Amino acid sequence: MSGFNLTDLFPTSRLARVLGSRSPRATWEVHGRIQSIMDAMVHEHKMAMGSEEASAGHEREDILTTLLRFQRDGGMGGIALTNENVSGVLFDVFSAGSETTATTTIWAMPELIRNPRIMAIAQSEVRRVLQGKTKVAEADIDGRLHYLQMVIKETFRLHPPVPLLIPRLCTEQRKIMGFDVPPGTTVFANVWAIGRDEKSWTDAEEFKPERFESEMVDYGGTDFRFLPGGVGRRMCPGMMFGVSNIEIALASLLYHFNWRFPGDGNGNKLDMTEAYGMTTRRKTKLLLEAIAFEP
Repeated sequence: MSGFNLTDLFPTSRLARVLGSRSPRATWEVHGRIQSIMDAMVHEHKMAMGSEEASAGHEREDILTTLLRFQRDGGMGGIALTNENVSGVLFDVFSAGSETTATTTIWAMPELIRNPRIMAIAQSEVRRVLQGKTKVAEADIDGRLHYLQMVIKETFRLHPPVPLLIPRLCTEQRKIMGFDVPPGTTVFANVWAIGRDEKSWTDAEEFKPERFESEMVDYGGTDFRFLPGGVGRRMCPGMMFGVSNIEIALASLLYHFNWRFPGDGNGNKLDMTEAYGMTTRRKTKLLLEAIAFEP
């Protein structure tokens, strides 16, 4: 939960915990609101699964439908799926997608500021598609912002939210590129380095969304040069949810505002240093000047 809390500054202080004692109560209030949203989604899907349309073979297929089907059929491997299990998976999907949205959007904006030509093309596309609208709705942009989608892919290539993905455990003896990988080895995939590999990408260090016009690359892991969400059965389940949110967020920012670097407006002065860790965050805060645009 966002917001200032004294215990963030003094985590070992009993006094700080006492003064910030309202935090747990507020946290449970937020938890209750989130739980009510997920309960409504579960109820909606259960109703849809039991409808005449579903029985006729037109059942909507998504991760929640799959979980509810397993629950209805008795679970997986003899282990029953409870409503709490289903809600837990949903929460993981939402939280993973939210983190992806925030991190990637924060990287996309400075890349656009540093490349005015690309910013102009993306902004022109958004304003053309949404002409006359007062707000950005998913139904209005679905599949229509082709250049912005390339901008998002290029941002993922240079700034994957999880640069080493989730670690994998090798279960069998393998030989990969001449290296013996014994069982029990923890394996990391450096997608940050893959995305900047000059052997795979022309002008790998440059931000060029147009490269995806000729590259048939998607988020499903079909091309090992582009794996922002991983690949296989254990790839990020919230990947496409995150991508959709990024598209809406960027479209909103580009539609409602013109953007510039504070001061002389020279975007090349932007600090693009990364803070290395489990996620690829900016080392410094992103400060841009927004100028309201009247459609």
